Amino acid sequence: MIIIDYMMPYLNGLDFIKEYRVHNKITSIVMITATSENKNIHKESFELGTNDFISKPINALLFKARINSLLINYSDTLLLNDKAKLLEEEIKKATEVLLKEKKKP
Repeated sequence: MIIIDYMMPYLNGLDFIKEYRVHNKITSIVMITATSENKNIHKESFELGTNDFISKPINALLFKARINSLLINYSDTLLLNDKAKLLEEEIKKATEVLLKEKKKP
């Protein structure tokens, strides 16, 4: 998970997300923004692949809840991907068995 502020010294959060998403589509990204910042930042950020926003000043309870939710979703995604790979392997093996049986006289 990446937690990033919109305002950074050398590039803004949107530029970072744009570059990062070229190489990594899975990692969750949470952007922290000041409530007074332009609302178009939120729209563009979601279009680039941000998973959530947290506004400043940060509410600790809300921050923890959103982070926990994203971590659970990420964990579930990894589990589903693993199960999908296992199912693909089982289907491949079963297909091979069926093809061998079909070739028998």
